[in-house]
Amino acid sequence: MANSGSGNQGIAATNPVIAAAEKLGSSEEQLIRAVTLSHLVTIHIKSKFGRLSALCGVTVSGTGASCGITYLLGGGKNEIKAAIQNMLGNVTGMMCDGAKGGCAMKVATCTSAAVQSALLASKGMTISSTNGFIENNAEKTIDNFCRIGNEATSDIDKLVLEMMLNKIK
Repeated sequence: MANSGSGNQGIAATNPVIAAAEKLGSSEEQLIRAVTLSHLVTIHIKSKFGRLSALCGVTVSGTGASCGITYLLGGGKNEIKAAIQNMLGNVTGMMCDGAKGGCAMKVATCTSAAVQSALLASKGMTISSTNGFIENNAEKTIDNFCRIGNEATSDIDKLVLEMMLNKIK
């Protein structure tokens, strides 16, 4: 279940979509398409996001899961774009402080947000481009999210690393 080198991200991109498909009584083909969409969106964002960031990578796979769930709810291209906007407008800023037990809680948080974002998107509701870094275009929103992760978090990385190392002393 790994995605982009991460087991947590693979689980977060797969299991929520499978659970939604089971709950909705989706066909095997719909399930396969939805899980594939989830993983492809995750890989697409992760390719711009980079391997390491101070932002939690599960926010990326949660976005993919939200797209897969939106598809299962009958959403098309516009609803899937709205799911991206909703997820990134919701969970951006979740900090990564190393792989550990707390990651499971972050996966749970992003899974809940993925379902919520998909439900809203399937009803035509999306975070407006007047909000923060959200753009009218989902791809531009992804680019802004990745800029935050790649350009704005180096000081956070240093600070968290210092805190972790000071615990050892």
